[in-house]
Amino acid sequence: MNPIEQIYADDKLLAIIIRSSLSSQGYHFFSNPTDQLQCGINFYKAGYRVEPHFHNLNSSLATTRTLEIIHIEEGKTKLSIFSESKTLVEITELSMGDTVILFQGGHSLEILQPTKILEIKPGPYLGKEKEKTFFSPEIFPLMPEPPETLHQGSNLKTKEDKAHSPTTFHSQDN
Repeated sequence: MNPIEQIYADDKLLAIIIRSSLSSQGYHFFSNPTDQLQCGINFYKAGYRVEPHFHNLNSSLATTRTLEIIHIEEGKTKLSIFSESKTLVEITELSMGDTVILFQGGHSLEILQPTKILEIKPGPYLGKEKEKTFFSPEIFPLMPEPPETLHQGSNLKTKEDKAHSPTTFHSQDN
C-alpha cells in the first residue's frame, strides 16, 4: 500500500491519506501550494533546530469551506469518500497513526474497533445545521446516532480558575 494516497473525482482533490508506514528523510509537503490547507511531514535528526518564528498575517487566505484533518490515535475505522455529486469514490480503512486531510466532497466513518480520533477543523464552529449537509446514498445505510461529543469552547477558565475547578466543556453535535 502506498504511504501517500491522493483521492480525486472530476479532477478535484478530495482527500490525501498519509499512512503511518511513511518513512523517509527530509521535509515533505503533500498538499499543493494553492490548496486551502497545507500539510506535510518533517523528519528531523536529533539536534536539528527549527528556528523561532511566527506566521505573518496573510490577507490572501480564503477558506470557503470547512476542511478537516482526521488522525487515528488508536483503533480502526472505515473511511468512505464521496464526490461533490455524492458519488462514492473510495472506501479505505484507517488504522493507528494514519491521517487523512479532507479538502472537499463528502465523507463518512464506520468505526470498526474502539477508536480515538484527533479531528482538526478551522473555527469558529457554527453548529451542525450550518456546517453540514447530510445525505444517505443507497449503498451506504444510515448509521445509528453517534454518542455525544464534548467540545471545549469559549467557557475557558483563567489560570486562577483552573486551579480551583475543572475545565468546562459543552456539547458539539458531530
